[in-house]
Amino acid sequence: MPRLGPVGLACRTLVMYSSHMEISASAFKAHCLRLLDQVSQTGEELVILKRGRPVARVVAARDEKPWLALRGRGELCGDPFATVIKEADIEAVQ
Repeated sequence: MPRLGPVGLACRTLVMYSSHMEISASAFKAHCLRLLDQVSQTGEELVILKRGRPVARVVAARDEKPWLALRGRGELCGDPFATVIKEADIEAVQ
């Protein structure tokens, strides 16, 4: 009996590397929803092969507004209403 991979597929069908997984198009078709859930949860890339050649890549969707992840992490340093140029420097220019 063949060994099972991370999604219950036979290891000869699903090849895992450190950065992505490869799977045949027929196996992807049979297990599409489960594989999409796995990509969404782990963020790991999935490469779909047809006759041993890559034909598509499935990657996790990004957030619509990735900058929102930074919300609440900023820190105010100094006086936001202070002048940028010192008065002595202004007098030197005149």
